[in-house]
Amino acid sequence: MYVDNNGTKQLVGTSEKISDNLNPDFTHNFNLNFSFQLKMFLIVEVWDIDPSGKEFLGKCSFEIGEIIGNKKKYFERYLQDTHNKNIHSSLLIRWERA
Repeated sequence: MYVDNNGTKQLVGTSEKISDNLNPDFTHNFNLNFSFQLKMFLIVEVWDIDPSGKEFLGKCSFEIGEIIGNKKKYFERYLQDTHNKNIHSSLLIRWERA
C-alpha cells in the first residue's frame, strides 16, 4: 500500500501473504497519520506471488477522507487494471480510529 501526498508516492507497507485462496482476508493493520487539511490518497496494489513469479492483479486508489467520512467503518472499491478500467474484483477496506 502506498500513500500519495502531492504526487509523491511513498510505500506504507505490505500485507501478509496468503497462499492458495481466491478470496483472501488480509488482517495486517497499517497505521497512518491523517490530517483533514491535506488531500492524501491511498494506492493499493494486489499481486499474485508464487514460485513461478508475480502477476499484477489490480489496483485501486482513493482519498483517505472517503474512508474516514464513511460511517460504516468499511469501504469497498473495484480493482482496476493497468489501463485504469474496472475489473470484476473488489477490495474491502476496514478502518478504525487508533
